[in-house]
Amino acid sequence: MNKYILFVLIFSANSVLFSQPFANIPDTQTCDTNFTFSPSTQLSPDPENPLYYSKTRVTFYGDSRIDLANAVPLGYNPALYYAPLIQSADYPGRSFSMGLFYGMSSLDFYLGTDPSWNIQNFGHGGDSSLEMFSHLKQCLGRPNYFIAPNVAFEIGGNDYLQNMLMIMLLPWNAEAYMNRALNHIERSITLLYQKRKNVLIVGNYPAVSWSALLGLPDEHKGFAFKTLNFKYQYNIQMHSITDHISFANKQTSIPEILNEVLREYNGFSMLELMSNATNGISFNVSSADTTCYGVHIPQNAFAPYFCWLAANLLAPGTLPSHLMLRQELKYPEIQARRQPYFQTQGLMLEYLRIWEAFINPVTYEPWVVNDALMGDIVHPNAIGLSVWGNQVASKIKNMGWHLPGIAPVTPPTPPPTDSGGEIIDRPEPKPISDLELLILCFWFGFCHL
Repeated sequence: MNKYILFVLIFSANSVLFSQPFANIPDTQTCDTNFTFSPSTQLSPDPENPLYYSKTRVTFYGDSRIDLANAVPLGYNPALYYAPLIQSADYPGRSFSMGLFYGMSSLDFYLGTDPSWNIQNFGHGGDSSLEMFSHLKQCLGRPNYFIAPNVAFEIGGNDYLQNMLMIMLLPWNAEAYMNRALNHIERSITLLYQKRKNVLIVGNYPAVSWSALLGLPDEHKGFAFKTLNFKYQYNIQMHSITDHISFANKQTSIPEILNEVLREYNGFSMLELMSNATNGISFNVSSADTTCYGVHIPQNAFAPYFCWLAANLLAPGTLPSHLMLRQELKYPEIQARRQPYFQTQGLMLEYLRIWEAFINPVTYEPWVVNDALMGDIVHPNAIGLSVWGNQVASKIKNMGWHLPGIAPVTPPTPPPTDSGGEIIDRPEPKPISDLELLILCFWFGFCHL
């Protein structure tokens, strides 16, 4: 990881702040995107891309990591979202609001758009790869469904969070859940390919997780936090930011404020942190036979299995981080295999890896996130979104997606009807077997010889 990357990225967030003008994924009954894009300046030469001459250059799909960049995410009441209703015993007399843990602004801000181009943010909290695919299958091609000629997506975390219990209980089946997510992602890429869309796969990043070096996340032991990043929000409030309006009113000084919050959060500057000026912290984990991480191990139970369960229950970001990383490692092959099909059609298929920018700079464990960038255990705060947005914006501009549409020399070819090199036959999860039930019976100590 570049030693100076976070320091530089915080200071690069210099776009004008405003709430996301084109947001909220339309429901799959109407599939109506009216009023969520800039009008075209002339008739499009490509029937599949009616927004070819629109300033709305990119459409984003994704889950809550995308949605929570908005000042007010989809389905939230603004007054309640920023109401100071949350208390923390570590900060007596201080109240916290849900909204300040997250983006407070817009993807347009974090991607540094300007009056010449903008985006649609169709991120939707709770969506897995299946929901994204189902939405695209239902809506692409509908008469009122207008999206940009360039599509980016970030997806996958909910595929593991929503199935976490089964993956914890039967960890040998974890790859099948990853396979299912990849199959859905490939199906989504095919749908976009067949509608002549350029596609950018935006990589994911780890969550707050158990560390082999530092143990379980615990703000009282100096390592990350258990639920919400109260330390970060306290520092934000000390700079008189109380909601999305005060965040926007400080638009000229937001980069400096975020870097100062980062310094206050860590107790040292980003340059010092990236220069390895800090030392790792080691915690002793109980090695008693009857407990693991404070969780009682039943008599006759398989102790390592209970330690696995305890670590994932007490640090629920751990398992999704591992699986998202494994999913991430599959993206280069998908791009390499399918990119020639896109290129034959005059289209782009690109992949952006972001993972390393979020790795904890003290432990360097690839599944452990830098908690200074997070609002809770899985979602980024404004600092994290600044880091993420800078990388995504650089990729978009390198591809020229932000530039106005240019009249084609020849009419676009008809949309392809082939599958564009998709592979969707990866083995997916199966119902629990009798043998697996028997293994669990022994491992939980109910059955024994």
